[in-house]
Amino acid sequence: MTATDTIIDYFRAMITRDLARAQLIAAELDKIDRAEYVQGVGAVFVSAVDTQFEEGVDVREITKFVKNLRERFQDGEDIDPRLAEAAIRMALGEEGLLTGADPNKILEVEMTIVYAMMNGYSPEALEGWLQETRDLMLEED
Repeated sequence: MTATDTIIDYFRAMITRDLARAQLIAAELDKIDRAEYVQGVGAVFVSAVDTQFEEGVDVREITKFVKNLRERFQDGEDIDPRLAEAAIRMALGEEGLLTGADPNKILEVEMTIVYAMMNGYSPEALEGWLQETRDLMLEED
């Protein structure tokens, strides 16, 4: 299984709340090169952001989304709103907003946002999005 497939399978398991499978896949994620892992999560994140927001979206819409995200999750207050907003804005093409931010926090926020964005998708829509995202990731390799 490729690193791309492992990352996609992990997101599938998390979004569908198959926690036992997610734990098994997490062990496989530990074997992936860190740079490849970060790049893969980033690609999934950008794909999710692209499904949620159109290019040129008003920053207030992003702020509203992050506010709602923090309210929806049990530990939502742990999500740094500035970091979440900056990550989304960078996924939409702005530059330099995450300079100096902790890379582990960025990954954590990106993964949480992907979960929040894709959580309500039907199984068919989720599979379609995951396949499209996988194909885009493989094109970039």
